[in-house]
Amino acid sequence: MSFDDALKIKVVELIGADGVLKNPATEDKQDILSAYKITDIDDTGYYGYLKADGSWYIMQEISGAYRYIKGDSDYSTAWTGRAGLSYDYFNQVF
Repeated sequence: MSFDDALKIKVVELIGADGVLKNPATEDKQDILSAYKITDIDDTGYYGYLKADGSWYIMQEISGAYRYIKGDSDYSTAWTGRAGLSYDYFNQVF
């Protein structure tokens, strides 16, 4: 912790166990879905999201209710069979 005398601002730095300076505002833990990007949308209420590492989730919307399913790989197969998958509440899936 230090002070910037010119601006009278307290500066706090967070150093991770790996010795790297961390910015908590940009850490993935701030929003567990922030690394996923929208990939597919269909007109029956399904939304597909992918992460750079190949993991994915599909969100199903039915009458204003949202349910989810996720996986670590093979998004294209999941998306193709999305209507037959078993969806659950956010807290049960993530």
